[in-house]
Amino acid sequence: MRTLGTIDLEVLQLAAASGGSINESAIEHSALSRLGVGRVLDALASLRDRDLLRLDKDSGSFVMTDAARAILWSDSIPLWARILRLLEIRSCGIVDMMAILRIGRNGPLEEALGGLQREGFVMAAPQVRDGSPQKVYEILPEGIERMDAASKNGGGAYASQIPKGPGTHNLINEIERIVSASSTMSADERRAALQKISGLRDMIKASHAESETGAAPGEP
Repeated sequence: MRTLGTIDLEVLQLAAASGGSINESAIEHSALSRLGVGRVLDALASLRDRDLLRLDKDSGSFVMTDAARAILWSDSIPLWARILRLLEIRSCGIVDMMAILRIGRNGPLEEALGGLQREGFVMAAPQVRDGSPQKVYEILPEGIERMDAASKNGGGAYASQIPKGPGTHNLINEIERIVSASSTMSADERRAALQKISGLRDMIKASHAESETGAAPGEP
């Protein structure tokens, strides 16, 4: 998969939301205008160089290529893989994820997120964004390793079902075992670390429960 930065993602997201192409007017009336003309032009040129946008000389618009659509906006890529791809670029709340991936909240999206959490590929942590509390999803190292492995196999080696991972609880148990056996930490440091691990375990349990019962406080 071609590597995207956050500005690349924002440009392609705008194009995807605009029917697959963007022009000067669309950019001026979007959040991209905050970046200034120079940075936007640099981003457009970079995306063209990587064959993710092409210039339609007749209309003056920049059009998404098939390669760009295949990153996050193709139904040929399983939803769980698109979620991990997105989280490799940036952490996301579920509302942002819906907007970027252009998918509804109920059903497949929440089911995929729950499965990715259970397998230990992503975690959700409460954060305050725009003045409101929400769950923000982040990819874990095991999720990055899973996507790296798929890329080495040609980038399209994605099973329709979420692959088996180490499991979040297994990961926490292993960290707890390592800390408990550490000879380089003082007793107080070890006790403090184990308390934090216990708190993380409780937070993940609560996050899993919310995934099955509904949104976090403050989410629509």
